[in-house]
Amino acid sequence: MDLVCEQATLRIDMDRGTMLGRDTVWTDLPGSFEPNWMHAALVREWSAMRDSIADDKPVPVDGAYGRKIIAIIEAAFASNESRREHEIADAP
Repeated sequence: MDLVCEQATLRIDMDRGTMLGRDTVWTDLPGSFEPNWMHAALVREWSAMRDSIADDKPVPVDGAYGRKIIAIIEAAFASNESRREHEIADAP
């Protein structure tokens, strides 16, 4: 996936990691690649859920964060459709 911005492009490649592109030069971002990332993500999610239930630990990602991510995605879709900038709605 490429995110094209005013000053650079951010390329997210699940098989290589994340790269930053400026003036036709691509630079790998250190630490952005995780081998077997899907399995590792699933283990982290289930471990966090277990810790939250068993040890009453706070969840690393709460509902407010999730609502903000959905607002960003909705603004991106609206921007793509209208071909203009859209404000990111505040989460309720």
